[in-house]
Amino acid sequence: MGSINYGTSDVIILGVVPFELDDYLKDPYFIEWAQEWAQDEALEALAYDQMERDYIFMSEIIQDIINDYYNLEFFKLSIDPGYYEGFTLKIDSDIPYYFDDYLERKDALKEITQLKRCLLRCANSGLVECFPEWCTGYHDKKETIKSIRNAIKQLREEVSNTLTEKQYLKSKKGIE
Repeated sequence: MGSINYGTSDVIILGVVPFELDDYLKDPYFIEWAQEWAQDEALEALAYDQMERDYIFMSEIIQDIINDYYNLEFFKLSIDPGYYEGFTLKIDSDIPYYFDDYLERKDALKEITQLKRCLLRCANSGLVECFPEWCTGYHDKKETIKSIRNAIKQLREEVSNTLTEKQYLKSKKGIE
């Protein structure tokens, strides 16, 4: 089963690849630390606790990145918990049907650049593009960065093609 199954986003879905219990149980540093605290039969319980702490730590890192971009007007970023474990980065787009004027469109394009920086920082911190389905699929870092660039390119095209209020009203008069 996938870990994120219901993740959604208006731009791209980034999430954390679920941690594997075996990775912890094969890690000599974890085993050495855990053996100081528990008997062998409790290693799995400690590994699950450590996995949970690692998810929390990673989500705190991503939240710090999001906080650096808190003043975005056209995009809202938040962390959504995974269905079973992990989390996704939710990106809600609030691009209007038309812009008030050219300056507002210009501001939206500037925000897209900020969003790109944020998403690339998240990818460099361990998030990858994921595809929530019954069994969630994941891209690697290289493919994630390529997908981020494509998503940003599409956003720029969408914003560039969005009319200003004046253009919208003018086009509406031409139809009537």
